[in-house]
Amino acid sequence: LGLALAGCLAGGLVLTAASQAQEDNPWTTEDIIDEHIDVDAQYALMRMMSHDDVAAHIDASAILSAVKAGDLAGVYQADREVPAQRVRAKGGNWWQVVPAGFDAVCYGAGGSETPMIIYRKGVGGIPSRLDPALRSAWASCHITPAEPRPYKVTIHKPPPPPPPPDDDTPPAPDAGLTVRVVSGDGKAVSGAQVSTIHNGGGDTLTTGDSGTVTFGSVPAGIVDIDTVGPTSCSDDWSEVTMGSEPMTYEVILDCSVPPPPPPPEQCDAEKYSAVFDPCGRAVLDGAVDCLKDAYTGYPKCAVSNDWKCAGKTLGKFWQCKSKLDHKRAIQECNDKANAASNCKYKGPLD
Repeated sequence: LGLALAGCLAGGLVLTAASQAQEDNPWTTEDIIDEHIDVDAQYALMRMMSHDDVAAHIDASAILSAVKAGDLAGVYQADREVPAQRVRAKGGNWWQVVPAGFDAVCYGAGGSETPMIIYRKGVGGIPSRLDPALRSAWASCHITPAEPRPYKVTIHKPPPPPPPPDDDTPPAPDAGLTVRVVSGDGKAVSGAQVSTIHNGGGDTLTTGDSGTVTFGSVPAGIVDIDTVGPTSCSDDWSEVTMGSEPMTYEVILDCSVPPPPPPPEQCDAEKYSAVFDPCGRAVLDGAVDCLKDAYTGYPKCAVSNDWKCAGKTLGKFWQCKSKLDHKRAIQECNDKANAASNCKYKGPLD
């Protein structure tokens, strides 16, 4: 890999962007081949420090200095494991990191974690997009740049690769991939959703009691395994390299995550009616029984102009009102129905 990275370079010492004080301390090709910098980004730094654009050289040197000093967590393509796991930990997805209209972003700039430069998947092989995107993202990191250093090519262009196989050579056959999902104590995790992502496609399966799922046909090459744990477990994102032979891969989830609190209970209007209606009907029936004599007696007194009779009959109305205390009775019915249905309806005394 290290030899291949120098393929885009010519020999010599590039000093255009560095101060005289740094000429004895140049960056080398080995410095740029760093595990915190994706291969396409390594090529981009070499390009920017190898041509006559002084500003580009200064930016590339500053990016490399920041990575070496730990001020920048790295330079990665969005779908790589390191950025994808950080994004997932914040509840996002790697394909949502770089905003529309941009090819790279300084993820986490200004936050509590060390920022990293993340560039859009697909632009790594397009220097006209990747190089300016990395410089723009670096500017948005707002990290004080180190003094620029020159660049010395220490790994030269390797011999050309062997010719590709004949078109008649069959591609490597697809193989089966078994994923076993376990908790930290080795117990199988059921109910986890496991997805494979490869070549723009993939499948999703759910683990059963054994904690395993098997994908019958997975092409050779890099395969992303995205595991979404059940309620009490964390999620995971992994990357494996498939060959032509069946593979078993184990995913370990943290299953000590406390379950989310239950949602608040909702008002059950039907249950409210089921409790309130018979209670309210009993109050109404009591009122009818109490007032029956007054309703039937008053018209007779009025027809005969017997006002004493009418006055006694009206007195029964007031006696019933005091005896029934209907507002209190209806309030009790309302309170019982609210308690049974989790509703908050107001009664006559609220």
